[in-house]
Amino acid sequence: MIENLIIIPYRNREKHLDKFISSTIPLLKEELSKCKIVIIEQTEDSLFNRGALINIGYDLFKDDAKFIITHDVDLYPTHECIRKFYSESFDGALGICCSPCNTLGGIVKIPVHYFEKVNGFPNNFWGWGIEDKAFQNRVEHHNIPIKKEILRNRSGFLDFFSTDTSNHERLKDKYKHNMRHRLHYDKWPIISKEKKNNLIYSSGLNNLKYKICKELSSKDYEHFIIEIFREDENIIQKIWGVIKRLFK
Repeated sequence: MIENLIIIPYRNREKHLDKFISSTIPLLKEELSKCKIVIIEQTEDSLFNRGALINIGYDLFKDDAKFIITHDVDLYPTHECIRKFYSESFDGALGICCSPCNTLGGIVKIPVHYFEKVNGFPNNFWGWGIEDKAFQNRVEHHNIPIKKEILRNRSGFLDFFSTDTSNHERLKDKYKHNMRHRLHYDKWPIISKEKKNNLIYSSGLNNLKYKICKELSSKDYEHFIIEIFREDENIIQKIWGVIKRLFK
């Protein structure tokens, strides 16, 4: 049984990954019993898709895990941080370290049955941003409790974490990024429950498609290189049809 399944979505940040492997993985292995650390690396064919990578890490080991912890590769916790927060058994979504922008990004711990209930992350957020807000909206929609401990770059952050923001591409599909930002920050509170359900279950764990291209695992962690398959074009058009109608 895996007590904590730690998933690191990753691509093209070798400096960050090297530091995470050398400094953070040993701490996690020392402080957390029955943990499995999984690096899910995306191939080069499309814009980065953080949400789908987390979904894939979950899908690979879901049958053996109790909690999953989503973990950005450029956040390096201290011993005290891991002891204080990572081992906590909160019955809901625990934001160990989140963005101050009111999202569930960064480092989030959640029981696997809740992750399944909210259908994970959207698979169709290609490019940087908004998937963490969409995930929080899913959690809130299902009335799952949320507790946030540390906000990135705010008071107390440096007591528990170090970070490195260099060499960090934030490439995005500008048009879709702007639409998603408006939908998930501005429109979400006022759209109907039915439309929220339609959006949540149009993309996520229920229609995830991928291929493992290569495995680079070691004794301390699993490392998979993944090709993410895009969703059926008809489904994509239906999703965007729903979104566009919300802005009329």
